[in-house]
Amino acid sequence: DLHLCDRRQRQMCIRDRFTAQRLAVDEELKMLVEETQTTLGKVLSNSDIATLLMLKDTCGLPLDVIFMLIHYCASIDKGNIRTIENIGVQWANDGIYSLEAAENKIEQIQKTTANFSIVSKAFGLKNVGSPTKKQLEYGDKWISEWKFSPEMLREAYERCVDTKGTMNLRYIDGILKRWHAGNVHTICLLYTSPSPRDRG
Repeated sequence: DLHLCDRRQRQMCIRDRFTAQRLAVDEELKMLVEETQTTLGKVLSNSDIATLLMLKDTCGLPLDVIFMLIHYCASIDKGNIRTIENIGVQWANDGIYSLEAAENKIEQIQKTTANFSIVSKAFGLKNVGSPTKKQLEYGDKWISEWKFSPEMLREAYERCVDTKGTMNLRYIDGILKRWHAGNVHTICLLYTSPSPRDRG
């Protein structure tokens, strides 16, 4: 354990020395650190600066894209380096290397979040915390793709709970899929549908 600890400390010393050397000569990195400290309202540690350097050098994200990422994270009250790192790596994996692509990505995230919020309200859910990837996918499908209203979502939710005794997103998705296939998108159509399957 002591040996591992010593090794970790040595690695941190090397990283800190390298980061300090880069800060002394890299104007872009200096600007990035200053902007991040101003936006987050805190002094960055060597570890934080190393993360920014990684996003810039290893991930290859341009400076203006990193700025936009930091401001976006701050705007959703997730202005911490770990979140910035996670989203930044994801953006690099998704090929987000321009301001336009970053703006489109943020727009998409905001729309997805808004869709899930509509679903949560329709289902009467409170304090749901951070939705899972699957929950967000369902929200996008039901609202953006299939164009269901909150009333129809509520109807599907109530039928699910009546049948299963609990909320089951997969089961709700099955109900909505059937209605969508039958082009039944309103309560009025649901109750006047000639197909008993569409009615429930």
